[in-house]
Amino acid sequence: MRGGVLLWEKQKESIMHKVPKGLIVIAVIVVVTVAVYLQQVAKVLQGWRPEMVPATGVAMQKPKEVSTVVAYQVNEEVSHEARFTLGLDTNGVITSVALVENPTGVASDKQKEFAGKLEVVIRGKKLSELSAVDRIGTSSYTTNAFNSVIDKLKVQL
Repeated sequence: MRGGVLLWEKQKESIMHKVPKGLIVIAVIVVVTVAVYLQQVAKVLQGWRPEMVPATGVAMQKPKEVSTVVAYQVNEEVSHEARFTLGLDTNGVITSVALVENPTGVASDKQKEFAGKLEVVIRGKKLSELSAVDRIGTSSYTTNAFNSVIDKLKVQL
């Protein structure tokens, strides 16, 4: 019996010398990561119910905001990048509009004015049924920028 144990110890030492320690560390990290991931998936699946999946035209569980960023040209030399954010009620009806310069997160006076006028035009409409809006005030570039992201906003319902 003692000879078998010694043989096993020699084989184990031989194997350990052939396998780089870095590879063993990577293997351990992969195994731990997969185990944690599988635990998280199991938790998500335990709480999942088919009625929680929103369908187009079906009421959402709670009010939410949808948001997207768009870049647009103001003239040949100047371009803007702005974030449009729409507040929605539980039925997907638009309740608010916000527009801020990206990445600063601050709205200029013109952007605030545009957002206010846009809100008057689209407030009370369902986002899922929203189509392109006509030019808002004197802001044709910003209007076109908003129209270009309507589908991106709808995807977030």
